[in-house]
Amino acid sequence: MVFAFSSSATNAATQEDCTFTPPKPGIASGKAKFTFSARCGNLTLGSRRIRVQLVGVDGPVRQKMGEWVIPANGSGTQRFSVSGVRCNEDRIGRDELRVRARVETKFSIYGWQSRSWVEGQQISANCV
Repeated sequence: MVFAFSSSATNAATQEDCTFTPPKPGIASGKAKFTFSARCGNLTLGSRRIRVQLVGVDGPVRQKMGEWVIPANGSGTQRFSVSGVRCNEDRIGRDELRVRARVETKFSIYGWQSRSWVEGQQISANCV
């Protein structure tokens, strides 16, 4: 089985004047953790947000472990840390996890528009 991802795991992405690299998650006490950071320029029209997900990739369907949405209308660095996320995908064996992110913009006549997911590096770990 082959899986295709939208970006190289080590390259930074720029979407709607926000630059970021989805981080490689870590495991502490059997639960996932990571720190996400994005640097954005000033937005003059509409609204902008960054959607970040921790996903399991054991099978053909991504299993979402958690999702966070960060408002990113102003310029500067958007940063947050996540820890203690349950990440056991299938109750047997190791779990394959990655963080993915994308920028979404909203203009009054169009609603929210999403860019492609940018995938981070995958880890294999024992989650509880």
